[in-house]
Amino acid sequence: MIDEIAVERVRLFCPEDHWQEEVDVDVVRYADPDGGLWEYFSIDGEPVMSPYTPDGRPLCPVCGRTTAVDLLRRRLVPVPDGGRLRSRWEDRPQRAEAWLRQAPMEQDRA
Repeated sequence: MIDEIAVERVRLFCPEDHWQEEVDVDVVRYADPDGGLWEYFSIDGEPVMSPYTPDGRPLCPVCGRTTAVDLLRRRLVPVPDGGRLRSRWEDRPQRAEAWLRQAPMEQDRA
């Protein structure tokens, strides 16, 4: 179940050459039935690794070193019904038989 949704503004920076960038990171925290918490991160809708771990931080575009991170701000997004999603899969069984729409083919431009 979704436990928390937040938008976090982080500052990525390189201590060596003073490069920096501010990024908004979407964070969704799930609580599993065993009590474990899992966080999923995305930037502009694309899944990313946690920016708070060295493996998840981008490399400095100037010197190539791993950047550091500061959490600047955090905004919570309300979760409906205390964490329970409003529409459950069981409420709409017709989804299982629904046809998937195909994306239109792009025409070659000559």
